[in-house]
Amino acid sequence: MLTLRTKIMTMIMVVFALLLLSTLTYHYARKQEENRFKQIYRENTIISIQTLLSINERELLKTTMDYAQWDDMVNFVKTGDPAWAKENIASMLITMDMDYACVLNEKFVSVYSVSDSSDFKKSHFPISSVAIKEAIKGKSHCYFFTLSPDGIVEISVSSIVPSYDLEHTSAAKGYLVNGRLWNPDYLKLLGKTTNAEIEIIPLNALEIQKANLDPKEKKYIVIHINLPDYQGKNIIRLDFISKTQLQLDENFFLYFTIIPILISLIFGIVFIFAFRSWITKPLALISDSLDHSSPGSLSKISPRDREFHSIAMMMISFFESKSKLEQAIEEKKITEKRIQEYSEELKESNQSKDKFFSILAHDLRSPFHSILGYSEILNNEYDSLGDDERKKFISILRASTKNVYDLLENLLQWSRLQTGRMTCTPETFDISFELEDTLDVLKVNALRKNIEVANSIPEGTMVVADKNMVRSVLQNLISNAVKFTNIYGIISVSAIRKEKFLEVVVRDTGIGISKEDMEKLFRIDISFTRKGTAKESGTGLGLILSRELIHKNGGTIWVESEVGKGTTFHFTIPSA
Repeated sequence: MLTLRTKIMTMIMVVFALLLLSTLTYHYARKQEENRFKQIYRENTIISIQTLLSINERELLKTTMDYAQWDDMVNFVKTGDPAWAKENIASMLITMDMDYACVLNEKFVSVYSVSDSSDFKKSHFPISSVAIKEAIKGKSHCYFFTLSPDGIVEISVSSIVPSYDLEHTSAAKGYLVNGRLWNPDYLKLLGKTTNAEIEIIPLNALEIQKANLDPKEKKYIVIHINLPDYQGKNIIRLDFISKTQLQLDENFFLYFTIIPILISLIFGIVFIFAFRSWITKPLALISDSLDHSSPGSLSKISPRDREFHSIAMMMISFFESKSKLEQAIEEKKITEKRIQEYSEELKESNQSKDKFFSILAHDLRSPFHSILGYSEILNNEYDSLGDDERKKFISILRASTKNVYDLLENLLQWSRLQTGRMTCTPETFDISFELEDTLDVLKVNALRKNIEVANSIPEGTMVVADKNMVRSVLQNLISNAVKFTNIYGIISVSAIRKEKFLEVVVRDTGIGISKEDMEKLFRIDISFTRKGTAKESGTGLGLILSRELIHKNGGTIWVESEVGKGTTFHFTIPSA
């Protein structure tokens, strides 16, 4: 059933529609009558004006063409006889009711000009020969208008040809220009003939704007006639203003138009306020909520607006469900992205490890070739070998075996890290003491090459890390430094405290590492080993293991080097 509010609004709308319809019907009938009269009057007036102007145009053009076909005129262009011009051209102005004439030769240079009006005293030649040349280009006759200081000038131009050339098809011997000045008397006569007042409007932006705002368009019947210049561009507008007015009966207009409109306006205002309160405002709140995809504005809809309040509750429920769904979708996307990242990491890790084991198999095979070869020689030719040869082979066997042992030891530590069997157990300790113990173990190798190893870390430098892991890293880095440092070289180990970390620096004066080789360090998928300065062999796994151990303790490791000047390894661990 319809609510009371709906019924009231329906009644208001019906009354308002009836009043508005009656007003519009009356105005439509009156307007149709006015438009019919104006249309008929305008059509008749336009025909009269166009006929009059057409007659003037044909008359002026015919006069110009007739005079331009004289054989004497052709001869005059060549001779410029002033007596002939005065007798014939000047008299033509009086005879044909024209105000200006000019003769140009074939190069558009003035041969003779004359005016028969005091209005032309300020300007003897109202248009340039260049303009005339452009106007008649490709034609034998032309007709146009121009503005001079004296007013509007009506101009016709014809090519001068012999009398036998009635169609003006031969080459022009010159040009005859005739003009008529539209002075106030002429305009008054033209207006009287057309039963209208004439107003001249120069066609520039400012005047067009003023003319468009002119109230005479509403009050009178105005007919616009544009006058073109030599380029065909409209430069002047003639407004023929008819003073015929259609006056409405004031009382009739008051009773049947103004009062109904006022009543309609009052009802309209009442309706607008009611419509805004009951319909527009709730709809605006719903629209705002939809625009922002948020239920915030919906809470302002009063429960009294039952229909809109029900819609608001449904939309609030929808937005809540939408929010939960979007959150679930976002969580699903994050989970899928993580799974994809883990999958890529696992794939990359497996590929790196596969390559690593391939490299490792090669590195393990090489020393065993040496061990098998020299042990076979000792086994088969032991009695024929001298003591020096036996010692040499045994020394080589020992070095190869030591290399294999070091490789297996590092590999064992690395595999324990990868499988999680080597756990990081941080404790607080003095790294200076651990460094001293490591140097004691490696001192023999350094003494063989007369290398000075300096512990520059002061006592009491406390760190929080896994002691065995740190000791293994120090041993690997210092062993490498000894291996790649020449005799009488220097190795120093120092430390720099940086906020929550301690940066340990292992610096040597060895042979250094090229930039290309530095990029191969710490990479498990590339086999990179070099012989030491005393031909010492390496496993290539020590730096990879060191990086893993440092990362386990929450630090980082990096290298700086310059070929021939030495290498510096840096690593950080948490300080106490």
